Amino acid sequence: MTEQQYHTITSLDYENISELDAPNYLNNDFKNSMEILIAKHIGTISKNYQTELDRLSSYTYYPPMDAKQIRDLTIANITTEEIKRHLAEKIYKELEIMFETTVMKWNSIVQATTKRYVTTSVEQSIDIFRKQLSKTIQNDENQANNIILQRFILVNNQLKLV
Repeated sequence: MTEQQYHTITSLDYENISELDAPNYLNNDFKNSMEILIAKHIGTISKNYQTELDRLSSYTYYPPMDAKQIRDLTIANITTEEIKRHLAEKIYKELEIMFETTVMKWNSIVQATTKRYVTTSVEQSIDIFRKQLSKTIQNDENQANNIILQRFILVNNQLKLV
């Protein structure tokens, strides 16, 4: 049985996602729920890293690609715009269910603005995750390891990856 090492993505500065041009009609419960859902769904991205790395490593490339290029391509593949869009839609649908009575009262403009706010927050979070994942991988040349997220915490409406 091979020994697996686990690395944690750490050292992210506080990212105040809730203040990203948040519409003033959104309450803290909505914002906190959104951030928790973002954290939950971003965690699924890291689970795909090793599978995608193994898949890309099995191909022969011309011109040949070194390990760093393959790792960069892996990160690009697991954080595409399509994945960002899919996660944003999934998170917004979950928020609609959680705050059904509130969302029902909103007009279409307010709903569209809220959806855009959620989408922008998801995109920003994935970009932060992508940068930190790249930095973590660059510091570790032995890439036979799994990369996992340890945890997210909320501090004063701020999402922190620790």
